Amino acid sequence: MICMNLKKYLEYTKRYTGDILWPLTVFRRRWLIKQTAIEAAQISVKGWILDIGTGPAYLPIELAKNCKNVHVVGIDISQALLDDANKKISKNKLTNTVSILKAKAELLPFADNTFETVQSTFSFHQWQNQSDGIMEVHRVLKPDCQAVIVVGKQYLLGNPKIFSKKSLFSEIDNMCFKAGFKKVEITNIKNVNGCLRILMTK
Repeated sequence: MICMNLKKYLEYTKRYTGDILWPLTVFRRRWLIKQTAIEAAQISVKGWILDIGTGPAYLPIELAKNCKNVHVVGIDISQALLDDANKKISKNKLTNTVSILKAKAELLPFADNTFETVQSTFSFHQWQNQSDGIMEVHRVLKPDCQAVIVVGKQYLLGNPKIFSKKSLFSEIDNMCFKAGFKKVEITNIKNVNGCLRILMTK
């Protein structure tokens, strides 16, 4: 039994990331995603929601379950993850409220002012260009609406060409204001060490 579980574990990591430690973060990530969906429901999120870096669609599924009158669009660059996402969406009978497609943050295939909410959970550090991605988030977000990015500090600081330890918050601030956001709030997430929530209002 242990050997079979190990075999599935290794196949899972090879298929998605090649990183043997990556699935260990999934448990933490899924808890945070559930909390994000619950918070969204409490502030009456509605309309069209975009989830960037959706992976296996954990967040779209939770949002569709917790929030009424929403349609969630999840994008990712990994076809393997999108295939898994579509299976999960069908299994949860959410094909009418959740859509999945292959796309990247820096070139979103949507018209201006399309979404009431844009979300991204633990994918920001993987974007090829964070500045361009933030510009695209601003473009597709409707006026006076909000975007929320959740990311681990260690991932941002792992690329010193983009962010520095001494001025991480101010660099993120500048990036968001340069994109056109009128308000930016960066906070540490309670009970989740090393994670930031970036809340931007258009």
